Amino acid sequence: MAFKDLETKRSLRKKYRDSKDQLKYTQKSLASTEQERDIANSRLEKTKAKLNKVTALYVAERAKNAELTRKLKALETPESEAFNFECMGVSNVN
Repeated sequence: MAFKDLETKRSLRKKYRDSKDQLKYTQKSLASTEQERDIANSRLEKTKAKLNKVTALYVAERAKNAELTRKLKALETPESEAFNFECMGVSNVN
């Protein structure tokens, strides 16, 4: 009666083939997932590089704006309105 509980060669071969097929499928799936991960990492690196460029441009523009604001405030002070203009003379306008 103990022999009835044992699996036959045929069923063992079938299990082996099924396991082998499952392994192939899993390996292909893993390779595909790794490839997708590599593509995503590549895109991430490109995006980081673009972000760094934009950040650098933003910082430079803020520095320019700060300098222009400082110059504008210097021009708007009451001291700057005390310009002395000297008329050099006008030739015949007609």
